[in-house]
Amino acid sequence: ILHPGKLGAGVTVEQGYEAARLTALNCLAGIRFALGSLDGVVSLVRSLNFVACVPDFTDVHLVSSGATDLFRDVFGEEAGLGGRATIGVTSLARDHCFENWLTVEVRG
Repeated sequence: ILHPGKLGAGVTVEQGYEAARLTALNCLAGIRFALGSLDGVVSLVRSLNFVACVPDFTDVHLVSSGATDLFRDVFGEEAGLGGRATIGVTSLARDHCFENWLTVEVRG
């Protein structure tokens, strides 16, 4: 687990951004495993992001940019920037500070 804990209580925005980027890399690996190649991706439809944080932490969007910036870099502006929502939560499994749910459009 990269940077376990909560944003605003021991985990910095920079560390959260890095954890989000690693999560995005794992998503890309899963997509590649499922499709055999990232070339089958038409676009990212939606990214729902969860940031474990203290109640008064309000920069959750800066953390989730670690994931969405990577998707944009890999797939480009048009295909890599789907809808994005980021929600601050009080805890995530195994003390992760970031988690996401990605919806991807693929070639049929």
